[in-house]
Amino acid sequence: MVDIGWDLDRSVVGNLNEQLGADLRKIIEDMPDEKDLVEGDRVIYLYRGEEFRRMDETPKNIAKFREDLIRALDEVPGLRYSLEITPPSPPPPGYVTKARTIDIIPKFSWPNDHLRYARSPNLLPSEDWRVYWLLGVIFLSEDADMFYLDFRNPKVKTVVSGRFYSPYDSFEEYEKRRKSIISSIEQVQRLKKEYISNQAIKWAKLVFIVTHDKSKAVISTMNLKGEMKIEEREI
Repeated sequence: MVDIGWDLDRSVVGNLNEQLGADLRKIIEDMPDEKDLVEGDRVIYLYRGEEFRRMDETPKNIAKFREDLIRALDEVPGLRYSLEITPPSPPPPGYVTKARTIDIIPKFSWPNDHLRYARSPNLLPSEDWRVYWLLGVIFLSEDADMFYLDFRNPKVKTVVSGRFYSPYDSFEEYEKRRKSIISSIEQVQRLKKEYISNQAIKWAKLVFIVTHDKSKAVISTMNLKGEMKIEEREI
């Protein structure tokens, strides 16, 4: 079993470097300058428009989250799970809460969201999309997911999401998933350059999803005639 050691005094990049055993600043060659990034709660991002604010949980929100999570887990063939959600403690008086990944991209935080986006004919997840670049984590009841998004280029959009921690992982399972996440980030960096220079396409979406069992890459392209092509493969 692998233990997580998330240091709240360390940056998001520093924590993920520790978890993944890699230097994300070297892997993500075009990472934005830190002075341009907004730091939230375990997330850093670039955005336009109004500032994102933390959405405090209510009993109703927690119940809906539980229902949505159960629905998503039930879609995984053969998955057996036990779900227990502990409501978060309220912040102390006077404490300024910061936006989390789930506050910034509330309808784009789960693997099924990413698959729907990759297979859709729309270049953006929604008409009012305001996030250019994001690197963050989502802590679940026991597991932890990471999310890397780069929508800065008008032609090519990239998404990498993956579970980087589970208390049930053996060291071998943890290593396999860690390497898969790193490889996925490296691949989207390389593919992005190729598709940006490809004059035969109007746009491309490169979506890599690392799950607990089968990880998948979905590459969607739209040619100049308005014809969409979707390539899916396991990674």
